[in-house]
Amino acid sequence: MLPLLTPLSLTLQPDSAANQAEHLLSLVLSYTAQHQGNFEDAVDALHAKTLGPAESWRENVDPEWKINEGQDLVVNWAAPAEGSRAHVDLTVSIDQHGATPGLLTCSFEDDGEGTVPAAIIDQLISSGVTGFPTGTITRQTVDKADVLDGCMDFAVSNPVQMEVDVVGFTPCVNQNDCPDGLTCNIELQICE
Repeated sequence: MLPLLTPLSLTLQPDSAANQAEHLLSLVLSYTAQHQGNFEDAVDALHAKTLGPAESWRENVDPEWKINEGQDLVVNWAAPAEGSRAHVDLTVSIDQHGATPGLLTCSFEDDGEGTVPAAIIDQLISSGVTGFPTGTITRQTVDKADVLDGCMDFAVSNPVQMEVDVVGFTPCVNQNDCPDGLTCNIELQICE
């Protein structure tokens, strides 16, 4: 009996869960057979095909994003081995408590670098900055398969939570977080 495939995360739709589980089992068995029954090698190969080594990906993502008005946001990461079909998604939210539910989402080819143009950064900042900004960068790949009830997507993703600094804005939870001359607006979590 094969051990559970814990390194991967799946959500099966109730109406076709049996077909999806059957496809996943078929995929795992196929990879296990290709690796002479060695389940760990099979899972490593499946990860390499879809995302490349997760440790390399996480270690080589820029540790912090500095968002400056009037400047592009350039994000770097380790590009995968040739032949990867992954893409990279970036998400940034800088208005945690304001009236504008602005959210920046970009999708890049997985080539080691993505650029968000300054004009888009400026629009994001002008929509409002409150609270503690958040960011996520995710490497993802999706395989598709036909099943009895239609088709199925098999997605593997590896998200990294990022430190985000919006230059010129200081988030706070109390007055001690603010530089001299500014007061913490506790409701909006921003020094003013």
